[in-house]
Amino acid sequence: MKKTPKLYFSFSETVSSGINKSFFSEITSSIIRKLKVDKDCEINLLLTDNKEIQKLNKVYRKTNCPTDVLAFGFKQGKEKFILPKDNISHLGDIVISLPKAKEQAKEYKHSVREEITILLIHGILHLLGFNHNKKNKALKMRKKEKEILDYLIEKTSSKYQNKTPFLKRRNK
Repeated sequence: MKKTPKLYFSFSETVSSGINKSFFSEITSSIIRKLKVDKDCEINLLLTDNKEIQKLNKVYRKTNCPTDVLAFGFKQGKEKFILPKDNISHLGDIVISLPKAKEQAKEYKHSVREEITILLIHGILHLLGFNHNKKNKALKMRKKEKEILDYLIEKTSSKYQNKTPFLKRRNK
């Protein structure tokens, strides 16, 4: 019998989101299951402000402005990380700007939880090697993002049958 992979998840925030860790852990686990990651893995998530994410964006992407999400894969880029030999796939770090998420949630007329979920999906796909630096790759990544979001909407809709789920179907 094949065992279900475990998710080792760490969460910290430099700004208060009012959203508890279990929400992020549950959503991240669901995304990992949907993507069929077949071994135990680790993801670190940081919620921060525009000032901090702008610093990171400037240092690592040479872009001096805040962004909504950054992903730093341990197996990507020029720097090679020395990882423990523990049979865990250490995927990397995701940094989300809470003020950007709030701004975008308002712009797209959905909840902050939904926007953060969208950004988390985007970040996890980057950690797994997806990118959007070319049109065909961007289309593939967007298609995968939509597939995962639709899956999460269905999952939360059935879980919260007579209540309002935190993810609702959108027209976009």
